[in-house]
Amino acid sequence: MGCICGSFCRKGTTDTVAGEEEPRKQYSWEMNKAAVNPKDFIIEQKKNELVIRKPGTINGQQFIIQDCQDSHIFLLDHMNVVTVDDCKNCQIVLGPTRGSVFIRNSENCRLVVACQQFRARDCLKLRISLLCTSQPSIEFCSALKFSCIQLNYRGFK
Repeated sequence: MGCICGSFCRKGTTDTVAGEEEPRKQYSWEMNKAAVNPKDFIIEQKKNELVIRKPGTINGQQFIIQDCQDSHIFLLDHMNVVTVDDCKNCQIVLGPTRGSVFIRNSENCRLVVACQQFRARDCLKLRISLLCTSQPSIEFCSALKFSCIQLNYRGFK
């Protein structure tokens, strides 16, 4: 069923100007993967530093934070997976994470996390503000305190 005239009327017409080529569609597998530098998505060995990644700088990539002490880390963009290892006395604020957030071997840190899955292992004295779509998985941790997330910034969805 439908309008029989529609197919006849459109057959001979084109939307392109004579002599002008139609732009070729670019697919994800054809894009230049070399433009993504993995080191841009790692924060490591920071001491007494303030680190900020603004919206649009991570764009859904995996992110790693490791071996940081007494630092303030703000990742204000969306991510796929975040891993936090061996951090002490840090404040870490993570933007929305599509997958999991893993925190391991860390102590005396404050975290603000919005994720699908939260996992902690071998941690001590963490204060976590959490928005999670599943139950957190906690293994071999002690002195953890949880609260609801209270975070708002432009681009946080």
